[in-house]
Parts: sequence; structure tokens; C-alpha cells
Amino acid sequence: MSFKNWLALIAVPVKNGYAISTGVPLSKQHVLTTAHGIPSDPKIRIILKFVDDTNNNLEWREARVVWRGKENCDAVLLEINKDMNIQSCIYSSNLPLSNVTWEGAGFPAAGKIASGDIAGKRDTVGLKGDFYHAGGAVSGNMELDVSAPPSIPGLWRGISGSPILIGERLVGIITMEKENFEERLYGVSIRKMLEDEDFKRILGVTGREERLKSLKEKVLEILKSNNKLMELFQTEPALRQYSTPHDTVEKLFVLDIDVFLKMVLYLCNQIKDDQTAADIEKLLNLLLPVIYDPGCVESTRLGVEQGIIHSIPVATRTIAEIIMAGVDNRSASYIKPITGDSYPVGVPLIETPPETGFGLDNEYSKQNAFEEHMFMKFIVKEDRYRSVPAKRTLVNDQLEYISNLEHISNKVNDSFYRHYFIYQLPPEDSPARNRVLSNIEELRKLYPRMLFISLSDSDESLIAERKICRPLKDFFVSRKEKGVVTK
Repeated sequence: MSFKNWLALIAVPVKNGYAISTGVPLSKQHVLTTAHGIPSDPKIRIILKFVDDTNNNLEWREARVVWRGKENCDAVLLEINKDMNIQSCIYSSNLPLSNVTWEGAGFPAAGKIASGDIAGKRDTVGLKGDFYHAGGAVSGNMELDVSAPPSIPGLWRGISGSPILIGERLVGIITMEKENFEERLYGVSIRKMLEDEDFKRILGVTGREERLKSLKEKVLEILKSNNKLMELFQTEPALRQYSTPHDTVEKLFVLDIDVFLKMVLYLCNQIKDDQTAADIEKLLNLLLPVIYDPGCVESTRLGVEQGIIHSIPVATRTIAEIIMAGVDNRSASYIKPITGDSYPVGVPLIETPPETGFGLDNEYSKQNAFEEHMFMKFIVKEDRYRSVPAKRTLVNDQLEYISNLEHISNKVNDSFYRHYFIYQLPPEDSPARNRVLSNIEELRKLYPRMLFISLSDSDESLIAERKICRPLKDFFVSRKEKGVVTK
């Protein structure tokens, strides 16, 4: 999403005008901002306007508080009338373990427009700096710096509630500037908010534990049936103290993904028998969607269910499969064999049509190349002479049939199996961008059984994701070289 279009300017009446803060949507009817900018008096009127509202000359929206953070959690959720056009943020429950770059934007007093037809209104001000992972160890606050702070004290006013984005994922909101330290800001993390059951209930982030029950049972079944695997786990520092299969399962489900992948790759090289190697691969595919950034997976799942997801903040097809497996509550599934010169891609991925000069920004590709590709992939030869509307129906029916078969064989409650197509959007200033979006919307209508997802073009995301992709690729390549290819 282009987050700047859905920043909210929030106004609360005070004695001499309005107190201003910034907000960001977490759903199609909930906006997150700071608590200190919103009085606890339920009679106080709260209004807000998104940048997109301003650009389209729309009226202010009425809002009300539906959740207020407890001690050391300076945050509130505002509820507005449901609007399917709102593009909410994908948020993350993970915080980096090293210093990294963050970005955001807000409506500080420094952004007040001085002249012209819109003089007096506040413009957005872009923010960028470093997140200090070791800061806030006592208070629990996020500590940030900003590369271009205002030169006059007081011009930060209005910045509260601005999003803190790392790798295009919302990790928190700004709460205040650090007194006498104008280049530093404090923030509160999404992770802290997700510790509150009411916050999760209001957003619909509930039932995760219930959905994981069937997956835990499958992992437990594997461990109980393979003593050699349990013995191998006992040699690993992260699992050494867990002597029973049940305790090992509980620990596996909360392991850091980097630790898990290094452990799996190491164990794979120690394994001599095919059954244990196959069981390791099953565990890998089951656990990847569980331990990879639960906040990102859950917020993506909610967006898919509400029909508002157009993009996910990942840069690689490998990580996209992990997220989509988590969204659908299934195991990750990668196309085999995997060679050393490519990264794993998901089985449900609809690959780009081969040798067609495929590009979504022209009419031919939309109506011909993509559809011909789908017909060849999902329709038997004897039905390919039928009319285009009939073939579209056959494709959608086949997609539903495959999904049902996979659901039955997966033996996991509430699991799905959705095919998805990944595309790359042109830059925002490119005239082709709107044509691509228009063509994608048309394809969504023609193939409602599929998901169409745009990947991020963030270099930072790509570099971070390759740290996960590399050991995953090496694991599958090692399996292939040993002559073991599990379906």
C-alpha cells in the first residue's frame, strides 16, 4: 500500500481550536493513534480525515474510542464507519535485534502550509531515521532518531500516532519526542499492543491458538513416531532441556525462525536415514508459517478475509509462500526439485506465462496471455475449444476442486488452499501503474478463486529475506543431492 494516502489527521476540540495528532488504519474501520492525544471523556467529539479524503474533497469522519492501552501503552483504537476502500497497514509483531532504518510520516506543526489556496492546513511530513534496538530496555518504549528534526521546539506537535515502518511493515507508532534531545523520538510497539486480549478481539486477531491445535497435533505425531528425530533434537542447545515430545513441540512453535532454519540445516547434514530426513522436511514445512512473524501473517489473513489485500510487504516469492501458508493455516509447499541457482517458490503460485512477452500494462496480455496460460494449466485438452466464458468457469471450478482435495488431505481444521499470482507494480509515478491495477482488478473479477498479490520492491526487505531464503534453499538442495525428494 502507499501508506501516505491513508494517514489520518485526527482533530479533537480544545479551548482555542483543535489538538492534532496522526493516525494509521489497522482495518477498514479502526484507526490507531496515541492515547495522550485523545481525552478519556466519552462526550468529546473526535473527527479525522485521511489524506485520500482530503485529495478527493470528502468530509471529516466521526470517530469514537473502542480501546485504550493500559499502563506503558500510550495507544488507542478509534472506530469509524466501515469503508471497504480503506487500505490498512500490514503490521508486525517482531522487532529487529539490531539497529535498522525506519520510516514514517505524520502531521506535525512543522508541516503547516503557509500560503496558497490551502494555507493553514497541515501537510504530511516524511520521517526517516534509525531504530535503536537496545533503547527502552526499562520502559519498554521504542527509541528512534530522525534525520531531519524541526529546528524550533514545539514544531513536533501533531507527530504523535505517526507510523513506525520497518521493511514496509508497521511495527509501532510515535508517542513523544525525547525532552532536550530533539533528534530522538519514543514509540510504542504493535507487539506490546498485541499482548492485550481486548485489542486483539476488536481487530479480529483471535483464534490463533485454536487454529494451531491441529498443526501441533501433526508435529507431535511426527516426533512420537520417530525416536531418532527426538534424539537429534536433544543435541541442539535450543531444545536440549525439553525431554518429551509434547514439551519439544511447544518450544518449536515459539523458536526464532533464524535459529530454527540453522538447526534444521545442520540436522539435515547429520541424518543418515531417509525417513528421518523426510520427517525433518515435514516439520520444516509445518513450522515455517507458524514461527514467521505472527503479526504479519495474522494481519495479512484479516486483510484477505475482508477482501482488502492488494499487496504484502515481502520482496520474494519464497517468503510470500510462507505468509500465504500461514494465512491459509496449512503447511508451506515448495516446487521440487530445487536447484542451487534458484530460490524455492510455492506450489500454489501461478507462474508468469512463459514466452509471451507478458506484461499486465497492456490490453493483449490481460485478455489473452494470462487467460491462455490459465486454460492450458487447468483445463483438459478436449475442453480447450470451448467458449472463453465456459473456460473461465472451468478454471474456477478446478481451482475450487483442488482446494477441497488439499483441505481433506491436509487434515488441519480451518485450513484452505488458494492459488495466487504475484505481480510487480510499476513505480507510483509511472503512467503504466494505473493500467496494471485496472487489469488486475478485472482479473480478480474473472477468477475469484485466486489471490492476486503485489510484492514489495524494497531493497531492505529483499536483503533481510534472503537471510531466510538461503538456508531454506540450501536445505532443499542438500535433500536433492542426497537423492531424497519429498512430495
